[in-house]
Amino acid sequence: MCNDDKMEEALRLYRDMFMEGVIANTVTYNTLIHAFIRRGAIQQAFKLVDEMIFRGCPLDNITYTTLIKALCMAGEVEKGLAFFEEMLGKGIFPDTNCCNILINAFCRIGKVNDALQFLRDMIHRGLIPDIVTYNCLINGLCKMGHLQEALNLFNRLQAEGMRPDAITYNTLVSRYCYEGLFNEACLMMYKGVDNGFVPNEITWYILLNYFARVLRGVGPSSRVDMGYANYTGSPFESIDFSHVKLESQQFFSVQHQFSISNCTDLMYKARGTWMLKRGEDVLVLVQLR
Repeated sequence: MCNDDKMEEALRLYRDMFMEGVIANTVTYNTLIHAFIRRGAIQQAFKLVDEMIFRGCPLDNITYTTLIKALCMAGEVEKGLAFFEEMLGKGIFPDTNCCNILINAFCRIGKVNDALQFLRDMIHRGLIPDIVTYNCLINGLCKMGHLQEALNLFNRLQAEGMRPDAITYNTLVSRYCYEGLFNEACLMMYKGVDNGFVPNEITWYILLNYFARVLRGVGPSSRVDMGYANYTGSPFESIDFSHVKLESQQFFSVQHQFSISNCTDLMYKARGTWMLKRGEDVLVLVQLR
């Protein structure tokens, strides 16, 4: 019922349990707490926690993790951390997922150093970081402008036998583009492709957004040669296409198809040149140096 968002029926059944002398256990409370939080009713969720404590029903790892996540999502990171400390004090051992929630929360509010310290504490407790852990930290470091530290973590996770995923590569490609390091962004993407990463719509959006910023004159343009610079509107809407005839075998492959400015565009990579193709018209957009 909670999964179907039938909370009224679930609560009625919960009350009927007590009327018939059936005692709710931790699983019952966890299910209701999670359902309340999913609906944004955090206060009702905490009332159930108070009821759990009053009735002597123990909170477990799932209870605490659910509450910590809700508090962090609401911006109450310090309260979430207090619940984490309470959990440890009761001898309830957190899992990697619980730690990831707090690491991500610290990164979101710019406290990357606290997040890195939390990582060290996590490892000290015997927990093994996963790709989500590293993605949170890499994203946090990139947002703070600490690209080299993010790359150090990128190398570290691979040394530990983990495989970067689309989030890892897109985060680093985005930061490279933000700093005007387009060649490095492409090299990172190529490295990912060699490791099985398939560039997705987010990847192409990052690259196209970079091109659009350069054409508008609001982004770093060093290290790239623009084929055309008559941009005046939304991305690629006002670019003057030239009829450039290219043999199909010159292209490596169609990477992704998506919609920009209500047009269907294809992004190609051909012999070191990035191209935007619309129908039979091909624009040589960027020539790598």
